[in-house]
This record gives sequence, structure tokens and C-alpha cells, in this order.
Amino acid sequence: MPPAIRPVAPADVPALRQFFAGLSKQSRYQRFFGPIGTPNPPLLDLLASGPSHVDAVVATAGGVIIGHAMAADQISPDGEHRTDIGVVVADAWQGHGLGVALMRSMIDRAQRRGVTLVVMDVLHDNYRALAMITHHWPAARAGQARDFATLCLDLPALAPVLAREHAA
Repeated sequence: MPPAIRPVAPADVPALRQFFAGLSKQSRYQRFFGPIGTPNPPLLDLLASGPSHVDAVVATAGGVIIGHAMAADQISPDGEHRTDIGVVVADAWQGHGLGVALMRSMIDRAQRRGVTLVVMDVLHDNYRALAMITHHWPAARAGQARDFATLCLDLPALAPVLAREHAA
């Protein structure tokens, strides 16, 4: 049975703790941009249920969390609705398309919230994530910082798409 992707819930905190504890040090480092053990309770609460401007999903297989993705929305000073997406996949599941599925889910959900710009910060040594993003979203623009790349993806406004869906 393929993995299922669903919204994360506050009741997922114990399973999220176990998921993050099971990641390699490198996977946790690449997700949180620093040496982190198992996330502390406040971070787990954010990852599980965050404030209203945060959206998160988990991927599960056999009832076990094998991936997590979240998006934090904000309105820029010029009124642009943007979101910053972070994704992490269990080491055993990396390279099998789960990261792409989580990204697609987050982008779809963001677009339905009216987001027009997706931002993703990726460490320079996270070659898999950089290759995945540039392969599946070749229109993403890349900016460089000292330790990471910022990839930006413009999304078409969804209002006309939703109007066409309802008219059909």
C-alpha cells in the first residue's frame, strides 16, 4: 500500500517525536539547519499543530509517520501572499518520491489558501533536495546565501482555476 498523506494533528505529537528521533543526524541537520536531537516539546507542538498561519501534513505507512512537511504563510510588505515550506522524509524512504509527493501536497494546499510565492531554503550540501526541486519545479528561481540556497516558485493565482472547476 502506498504511503498516505494527511493533515497533521495535535494527537500526532508522540508519533512525531518518534519519527524525528528515528531520523539520522544528517537528516535532522538538513531539516533544521543545525545539530538538533529530538525536537523539544514546544517545537513538536509547532510541528503538530502550529499557529493559524502554519499548515502541516504527515506521510504515513502502516500507521507510522515516515515524512513531515509544513508551510508557514506570511504576507510580504508589498502584499504578496507567500509561504515557506520545509520537508523531511525518513531515511529509509528517501529517494522514493515521497519528498516530491509531500511538496506537491504542500504546494496544492498553499495555492488553495491563495499563496502566490513558495519559498524553500535548502542547505548547499543537500544535493538530493536541490535536485528534486529543480527537476520537478524547473521554474524555481534560486538565490544564494552563505550556507543555503533559497528557491522561489511563483504560483498562479488560484481564483480563476477554482472558478473554472466550479463552472464545469
